[in-house]
Amino acid sequence: YLMALRLKDTALAAEYKNKLMEKFPGTDYAVAVADPNYEYNIRMMDVVQDSIYEQTYERYLAGDTSAVRKSYRSVSEKYPLAKLLPKFMFLDALTYVQAGDAEGFKKALKTLLDKYPSEDVSELAGEMLKGVLRGRQLVRGGVRGMEWNLRFGTGEDGSLSASDSARVFTADKNVPYRLVMLYPTGSVDKNRLLFSVAAYNFANFMVKQLDMSFEEAGTMSLFIQSGFYSFDEIWHYYRMIYGKDGYASALDKQIVIIPISDDNYETLMHGKTLEEYMAFFDENFHDVAPELLVRWRAHTEEEEEPAGTVAPLEPEKEAETPEIQETKPVPERTDSIQPDSIPAVKEKPQPAAAADKVVPQPEKEKNLTLKEIEEIHRAQEEAKEAQKEKARMDYEEKLKAERAALELTEQERAETEARQKQADEEMLKAKAEHEKRQEAGRKAIRKQAENDKKAKLKSREELRKEKERAYKARLKQKEKERKEKERAYKQKLKEREKARKAAMKAKEQARKEKLRK
Repeated sequence: YLMALRLKDTALAAEYKNKLMEKFPGTDYAVAVADPNYEYNIRMMDVVQDSIYEQTYERYLAGDTSAVRKSYRSVSEKYPLAKLLPKFMFLDALTYVQAGDAEGFKKALKTLLDKYPSEDVSELAGEMLKGVLRGRQLVRGGVRGMEWNLRFGTGEDGSLSASDSARVFTADKNVPYRLVMLYPTGSVDKNRLLFSVAAYNFANFMVKQLDMSFEEAGTMSLFIQSGFYSFDEIWHYYRMIYGKDGYASALDKQIVIIPISDDNYETLMHGKTLEEYMAFFDENFHDVAPELLVRWRAHTEEEEEPAGTVAPLEPEKEAETPEIQETKPVPERTDSIQPDSIPAVKEKPQPAAAADKVVPQPEKEKNLTLKEIEEIHRAQEEAKEAQKEKARMDYEEKLKAERAALELTEQERAETEARQKQADEEMLKAKAEHEKRQEAGRKAIRKQAENDKKAKLKSREELRKEKERAYKARLKQKEKERKEKERAYKQKLKEREKARKAAMKAKEQARKEKLRK
């Protein structure tokens, strides 16, 4: 084939190309020559493979597993005979180490060793495979955490097309939605995550069926549940998984869970960032879904503490235990009787804040009577009680507002659950009717199949009988022909015997005539 190409004999080249593809289908040579641009590819292979490999290696060092695998697939399809293809396969195998996929790593290494047992990378691949088979654990690398400003869907140079730049998010609630769980690639056990979600869905949604899939976007992995009909449905599911019996709180802390419409997901994957989507969500869904924004801020500002926060009971506590200031002892008076309670008044501290408002100046205390002192203390106690009562009333008002908000939220949740229950019942009813129709259809199909089978058997029986009748007729005809031949043969023998006897008689007559003479 190559000699024919060199001689520019297209007819001979086409002949050997067809022979090669017919006798050796599936081989690298057959795949290569099947490409209409094979001649151009083979001329350019040595020129471009080095630069492509360098770019792929840079993407591997950056931890971009999807770009490395995409590059390997492209080279293996376009240049299946490239000299650097074993190295591309080796880089593809190493991406499974970055993803923590031991089975994928073993499979890729085995494929490499089976196809290229004597290449320079095969020895290293063989040693790695032996280590994995002996039970050595993979060590993931290249991922240090979530990149909230990662821009999805950019080209290899980080650029965006004009159409992608013009995309915007839309705040439509009555469109299909999906639940996306994002985490750094390799940081979460995919099988465990899938099992946890599937077990919860099976236990709580026997009617609703959600499609689950994994995707990769740069250094991030995405676990996607699709099949929600609207925002209200997916938000109800989101609140359930974060409830007491949900699974979200038990997931790895690196996982971020966001509800997003199918259209907005496509927009996100074409040049947008998570920060941009959450800013859009905050602007359009803050009133109905504040929990999502709170959890998002907790992820992005994990180590920041809000300034000036005060516990609800802190003002009341300060009112009860302010800084104390000792009062001076009351001087003795000769015209009054000092009861036994005077020392207690002397030792009892009084609050500084109340003293500033009620207690007279020290120089005026010298002429105070016991009754006046008791009035002062009574006023101080009343002020303190009034302050405590005010703090209690404020706290009760706050609790009342919180209870009202909670009751409203519970009412909304109950309404959402009622709508969900009604939707589930309607879906269950529709499913039952659909299954009934399907069963009727299956019965009709089975009946039709039985009728067809009976008709086929009847036709086959009639054909058999017809063949049997034809066979008997042929036998009868053959027997008739045999008897005819037998009669003809006997007649021939009879005539032959008659002729022989006549000849013998004539001969005898001639002999007698001869003797007479």
